[in-house]
Amino acid sequence: MDWLTATIIPLLTASTAYVVLLWGIRLVMLVVVPFRRSPAAAKAWLMLIFFQPLAGLGLYIVFGRAIQPRWLQRRRQKWEDMFSTIVSNIIAITKKKGLTLRHELPLQATYLQRHFPLPPSSGNAVELINEYDAFTTRLIEDINKAEHHVHLLFYIFKKDATGRRVARALAEAAARGVTCRVLIDAIGSWPRNIRRRLRKAGVQVHSALPLSRIGFLTRADLRNHRKIAVIDGAVAYTGSQNLCNPERRAGKNGKETAQKELMVRLQGPTVLALQAIFSADWFLESEEVLDDTVYYPVPKRARNPVIAQIMPSGPDYPGVRVDDLLISLIHNARSRVAVTTPYFIPSEALLHALKSACKRGVEVHIITSARTDSKLVLLAQRSYYAELMKAGVQLHIYQSSFLHAKHTTIDGIATLIGSSNIDMRSFELNGEINLMLYSDDITEKTQKIEAGYIRHAEKLELPTWHSRSMPVKLLENLARLLSPLL
Repeated sequence: MDWLTATIIPLLTASTAYVVLLWGIRLVMLVVVPFRRSPAAAKAWLMLIFFQPLAGLGLYIVFGRAIQPRWLQRRRQKWEDMFSTIVSNIIAITKKKGLTLRHELPLQATYLQRHFPLPPSSGNAVELINEYDAFTTRLIEDINKAEHHVHLLFYIFKKDATGRRVARALAEAAARGVTCRVLIDAIGSWPRNIRRRLRKAGVQVHSALPLSRIGFLTRADLRNHRKIAVIDGAVAYTGSQNLCNPERRAGKNGKETAQKELMVRLQGPTVLALQAIFSADWFLESEEVLDDTVYYPVPKRARNPVIAQIMPSGPDYPGVRVDDLLISLIHNARSRVAVTTPYFIPSEALLHALKSACKRGVEVHIITSARTDSKLVLLAQRSYYAELMKAGVQLHIYQSSFLHAKHTTIDGIATLIGSSNIDMRSFELNGEINLMLYSDDITEKTQKIEAGYIRHAEKLELPTWHSRSMPVKLLENLARLLSPLL
């Protein structure tokens, strides 16, 4: 009896304590999780915590809250006043040259105009680059012509053949006396080999959001996903492409095809806006202020000017969200919408906007990749296809290679190009940069690029799609439950 008492009672006590702990976690998180979070994300987290309380709590602590490190919050507070001054100076420069729009703004500009201080500007020269190696070559040509500074901000910068070409150009520029600053994401550009090579060549290099400075209670997966290059404050690039070798895949004809990207080369006042975004990110990692007028030269008006407007987003720009902009664009569409993205996990509001556009008679196309680097993401995005096709959305699954380009065209008059995917990570967590272009000509060129994707894509049909096996449908629906967390 004594042996039973000594054994059973402690065991029952421990079991009871364990059960109380699990239910305590569930009840506490029921209050904590929904606070300042979308209903879909809250539901996904609560489901995970209900079935796996301990694992769910651990994952929530590490990944569940978009809390930035305190050092970054302090630097951001310092930067706000300086950034406001830089923005005011840019507006003054563009107004003096008559490049700031005051009246008759495009309807699509309304959202950005209200939520971001830099207005759309005219006088921009815009060149679209949709060939992978062509962008690298063009960028290196501009670096080779640099006279004062080269600023690069990229999520991935690898020490492979492509990265070494860019690194060599930077080293040669630094040897000529050009100041070269490179900011690369700490996780996206891991391992750190390229940093050592660049620093040895005299290039100033910083890692964005280094893990060594991420606290226990802050998210390690808040990343800087932007792609920006600025040369002498006169030429800039932005878009979807990183500084690394492309993924290549053999097509049906046996010919290898590089992954598809879309980059924009800019000259004009919008270059100054991209310079300001780089300067903000550079200050947050280095505390160096880049506000001298040499970084913001008076722009020249292009012969065939394009109206352009930048949109940075992420935790550092809480007033603007990519999905809100897309929803605004789609609601304003009258005839055609085409969304190109490698990952498609829309918010409920964006999903509703796409279906609503179809009901208004708008022709809606979604072009996405048959290949992704995450099977779970692919399963989750496939769960939306039937719902979209029922509403009238035309779905094109690109087959030839990895489609990594990210752009949207509206009604033949407006184009959005940038670094943002259609997923909750781009909408809420990553630092992103997107560019709105208000131009019939640029939109027509982008639509021709879209048409090229569609020619090498499989158009999904609802009857065929319904024929998928039940286990596949089950996996897709289970993945969809976690989609707000992906």
